[in-house]
Amino acid sequence: MKRPFAFKKTYPAKIGDIKSDFGPEQLAGIGAVAMNYNELEAEIFALFMFATGLNPNLSLEVFTRINGVDGIVEIIKKGANLLGITTPVQTELNDALGKGIFGLLKQYRDAVVHARAYNAPLGVGIRVGRQAALFEVLLTKEALEILYEHISALRLELRDATYVLLSEQKIKERMSDDPERELYESARAMSSARFLEHRQKRQSLRPLPEFPSELQLQQARDNWWQEQTAWQMPSMQPLAQPQPRRSSPAQTTLTEPPHS
Repeated sequence: MKRPFAFKKTYPAKIGDIKSDFGPEQLAGIGAVAMNYNELEAEIFALFMFATGLNPNLSLEVFTRINGVDGIVEIIKKGANLLGITTPVQTELNDALGKGIFGLLKQYRDAVVHARAYNAPLGVGIRVGRQAALFEVLLTKEALEILYEHISALRLELRDATYVLLSEQKIKERMSDDPERELYESARAMSSARFLEHRQKRQSLRPLPEFPSELQLQQARDNWWQEQTAWQMPSMQPLAQPQPRRSSPAQTTLTEPPHS
């Protein structure tokens, strides 16, 4: 989905007009990935709220003042541990929020929404990162669909983790003889089971596709340039030069020679 850009490779093929370079399904896929990730971040906020025990208004104030999502994720992990959730759920939650899953999907989302067209025929964009780092980004319809699926799966997984934290919080607020305690213990067990089930479903998703080979990219570039050249040739023909106007032969009036 994203890889470092190698300067030795040169296969640009784009017009520069996004609606011309990419099809409607690709553009819709980019928008869907961007919006779906926003929904994923909403689940991160819910986890943060229950992990910290702050009310919604104060949670939002704190959440939006922390610089970077990495700090938020670490607070969620610490808060979940302090609540005392079971070891399997804690372990898998830490994994889901780690750089290999949530962090990686965030990188892919950032690459997609900040990409520029590069090799449009094969759906490859280019992303300019920090400190002049350049990356190629896969923007094919298939790649965007699969990325969307992975984001959706993680979103459902984290939603169940939120219910686990909420149940754990409610249990701690009640005495052992409180009749509602058993209700929340049951909810915790169900949410934990769903969390692990969604984790398995996410792990069974089809992997993100590989980039086209360098040969394929170069061939696509060559074909694209040939098509562009053929399309522009008629408009590049010089205008027909005007031919010099030929005057009609002079009409000669014959006169009889004078009589001698």
